[in-house]
Amino acid sequence: MPRKPQELIKKSPFYPYAYRLKKVVDASRRRFDYIRAEIESKLQPRSNSHPLKLYAIDPNDVEVALQKEALNNFTWRLSPALDGEWDTKVEGINNYDVIYSLKNHFNEGLEWKETDLYSRAISCIDGSKRWIGRPNLSDRRDLRQYLKRIDGLYRKIKSEGYRTQRELAREENQYFWVSDSAYETHEITVHLGRNGELIFEDGWHRFAIARALGLERIPVRVAARHRDGQSKLEKLPKY
Repeated sequence: MPRKPQELIKKSPFYPYAYRLKKVVDASRRRFDYIRAEIESKLQPRSNSHPLKLYAIDPNDVEVALQKEALNNFTWRLSPALDGEWDTKVEGINNYDVIYSLKNHFNEGLEWKETDLYSRAISCIDGSKRWIGRPNLSDRRDLRQYLKRIDGLYRKIKSEGYRTQRELAREENQYFWVSDSAYETHEITVHLGRNGELIFEDGWHRFAIARALGLERIPVRVAARHRDGQSKLEKLPKY
């Protein structure tokens, strides 16, 4: 059976150098995100949120997630106020397999192989479905590593508590000047609807683990806000 391109790339002698270069590029992009967010916040009206401000929410207060097509071509990192019907294009968050599969695994003792998340991943690896999200799963070894990382993240949050991305970077000695900000853009991200409802966007695994652990307070970044509901943002407690 021919090897998949991902396997060949990882065995290349140039892979370690490419991996380090990617780290530098990612860090530089975070720095650019921060500068862009700072400029954006100064151009917006005073009522708008700073794009990197973190808020404290109860994860159980989030009942819906935004459908992928709702905000096409939208740079949601920059926290604008938007009109339109985008905030009505949602789906119940408990319908997503990553949410209930992690709960089934951690709270009810199901083996990963018994969960819908695992079944979907296998279908994607076999080619019958397309895997959406990160990481890219090319074979069953990737899947095992993916599930192992989720288990490790669960244990870490359970034993040490939930930490922000900036706190984790400092702890892991990755707090370099080139990435000296914009870690906030990698926090769990939500949107704010016209009635002040929280709409989930990104950070699925951390969010699902927070729910499975019964955490009542986690940091999130608010991305898009409906213009009719942006006054509700002031009522959210700061983290």
